[in-house]
Amino acid sequence: MKNWSIKARVSLYYSAFLLVIAALMILFLFLTTDTAVQNVTEERLQQAVRESANGISYFENSIEIDPDFDFYSQGASILLYGPQGTPLAGTAPTGFPSQIPLASDTFQTVQNGRDHWLVYDLLVSHPDATSLWIRGIYLTDNTTAAIRLLHRIALIALPTLFLAAVLGGWLVTKRAFAPVDAMRRAAAEISAGNDLSRRLELPAHRDELYQLAETLNQMIERLQKAFENERQFSSDVSHELRTPIAVILSYCDYALSRERAPEEYRKSLENIQTQAKRMSALCAQLLELSQNLRAANALQKEEVSLSLLCDSICEELSLAAEKRRIRIRPELPEDLTAQVDETQWMRLLINLVNNAIRYGREGGEIRVTLRRIPPEDPQALAGRETVLLQVADDGPGIPADKLDKIFTRFYQADESRHAGKDSGFGLGLSYVKWIAEAHGGTVSVESQLGKGTSFTVRIPRWEDPAE
Repeated sequence: MKNWSIKARVSLYYSAFLLVIAALMILFLFLTTDTAVQNVTEERLQQAVRESANGISYFENSIEIDPDFDFYSQGASILLYGPQGTPLAGTAPTGFPSQIPLASDTFQTVQNGRDHWLVYDLLVSHPDATSLWIRGIYLTDNTTAAIRLLHRIALIALPTLFLAAVLGGWLVTKRAFAPVDAMRRAAAEISAGNDLSRRLELPAHRDELYQLAETLNQMIERLQKAFENERQFSSDVSHELRTPIAVILSYCDYALSRERAPEEYRKSLENIQTQAKRMSALCAQLLELSQNLRAANALQKEEVSLSLLCDSICEELSLAAEKRRIRIRPELPEDLTAQVDETQWMRLLINLVNNAIRYGREGGEIRVTLRRIPPEDPQALAGRETVLLQVADDGPGIPADKLDKIFTRFYQADESRHAGKDSGFGLGLSYVKWIAEAHGGTVSVESQLGKGTSFTVRIPRWEDPAE
């Protein structure tokens, strides 16, 4: 059964469930019909006997029977007996034993051969007249035959119901799973054609299948973006490596084309070494980035004093800033703690400050601001207590049309940021974006040409227990 399709299994379960219900109903019918019919028969016989008593009148110490007295009422034969059991009127059914004793207000079952009767006796007394026995006799053979016929019909109907349940279950599940089959075929076509731009058709009704199709479309969209990012990433890496490789080959060809002076060989080797170091640095950054982004548990969150951490990083990077006569001015609260991954948060802050040092105005200033935002503040994230980190420089700024691209890997707005020979590979800000989002936060940038650039990171101060 484990290899059966869902439709087959649902049809089987549905049919088995209906079969069990039908079997229980038939069993209940078998167990209750005899008792129910017996009770109805007794009630009807008792009613017939008691109504017959209304056809008897008393006059001057004697009993008179109405001329229109019905000796066959509601399927029962009515017999009248004297006080001592002497037959007075009425005819017993053929084969009924005559020696059955009278018993007032009592039901008796009488059998003679294959015939069965139900007997009910009633003693009618009058203070001024002689008492009278009224006996009702009902032949139960017809009722028993009807019950047996009903049982046979039920037994015959059971397999018919089962077959109908199997067929009905198959038709119902086939119709119910038709949208799932359509999704499967569409997904197979998308997979076979490697066309992630296609989407599954959403059902007309907003039910569970609609939600499933919508979720699958969202997954395909994420896969499409991931593949496009990987394709772009591979293209960017190839582009970054192509230039130093071309330079290395060019200097090798130059050095090997003819005999040269030692100084020329040395200059070629120095240029080759420079390009090789650049390639090595790029490979190291890519490896580190890949290991961090793909780690199963990339974040190890704990309560960290962000105030002390930011202060120590600003002090550590102040030496690099002094080379360009840039002053780092931290604006930090006394002791702001948050639940973060300390290592990743250090990398985020180092990347932002180094970026500001590299592209800031020489002789200028970098402001590092850290503060807590209460949940009710409009700047808070989804009504949660938020930590805001802002790193601002007074450099040349970034053109507005390039602000949405600076978090893309390998992107560098060199012409606006005046990158020097020590410029990076455009991976730092993409790493910052990943770290912020991994903490459940966001990163944004604001810039004005000639006035500077400000990066703002917002993360929840405490981890949500539900997450």
